[in-house]
Amino acid sequence: CYDVKFVHLNLNLERNTKYISGNVRTVATVTSNVLDTFMCILHQVFTIDSIKINNSLVSFIRQDSSVKCKVTPAFNSGTSFTTQVYYKGTAPTGGSAIGSGFSTGTSGSWGNQATWSLSESFVAYHWWPCKQSLTDKIDSSWVFVTTDSLNKVGSNGLLKNVILVGNKKRYEWKSRYPIDYYLISVAVAKYKEYRQYAKPQYLANDSILLQNYIYDGAINNNNWITGQKVALDKMPQVLNFLSNMYGMYPFYKEKYGHCMAPFSGGMEHQTMTSLGFFDYYIDAHELGHQWWGDQVTCKTWGDIWVNEGFASYTEHLVAQYLDPINFATNLTAAHNAVMAQP
Repeated sequence: CYDVKFVHLNLNLERNTKYISGNVRTVATVTSNVLDTFMCILHQVFTIDSIKINNSLVSFIRQDSSVKCKVTPAFNSGTSFTTQVYYKGTAPTGGSAIGSGFSTGTSGSWGNQATWSLSESFVAYHWWPCKQSLTDKIDSSWVFVTTDSLNKVGSNGLLKNVILVGNKKRYEWKSRYPIDYYLISVAVAKYKEYRQYAKPQYLANDSILLQNYIYDGAINNNNWITGQKVALDKMPQVLNFLSNMYGMYPFYKEKYGHCMAPFSGGMEHQTMTSLGFFDYYIDAHELGHQWWGDQVTCKTWGDIWVNEGFASYTEHLVAQYLDPINFATNLTAAHNAVMAQP
């Protein structure tokens, strides 16, 4: 019954706990004839302190993970309204495509503690109150996180400010691109920033920032420098190449980048992929998702082949044109793996 226009997550997070506190503001427009009840979902493990609609406190009813607020008087079609949900609690375990919707852990290789989100497919509500609909992209989004001053926080869009809040810091990320609920992300750790720049043919007099948040335990380690960094340093070339093949990088006015987090694999969070380690083909796969999955999103999860099929195809394009010595071997291995299935 409503179309989400804007969300603002304003949270308190740390690198060594799944405890979350803060609030989420949503701006939406009524799409039904009338809206007499506002509903969102938030996992029942969280305590809701209060909810406001258009800055007025309202009562609410919870049933499992659904949260409902009576709207009096009801909103008519086309009415814009704002809700704000204040909540706190420790995120649940499990549920996402890789691990949990919201996790904390320690890197076995580099010793860094990190907290990160991974909402695909239906577990954004494991860490923030939301509407989980693939067909209602959020027009723009802000993610503000207050955390220990030793941490950095990675998220979607552009880092507009880092504000001192007592002895902590608030990282203020803002994006003006449409985004699906499951692609909003956070990653918190003791990071060091490593910047690169891509220069696709469409930007003759400009460049695209690749903003990478690397564990402080890894970035100066010779094993990381001679291993994973080699793969990471190829990503500007891959971004240039894919812009030629698919059309301009969709989010070029903001950035691309990566946040390290201790899980196996990668997740294509819009403008800033989260991943456990850097590998040339995994990195290319996740970058391909920025076109296929992020800019173009499947209508239902039954259509997930749109996301994953084209991201896998991206790997083989990259091999064919940028790493031809491995192209035939990779393609044969992929064919053999598919043909081995029942």
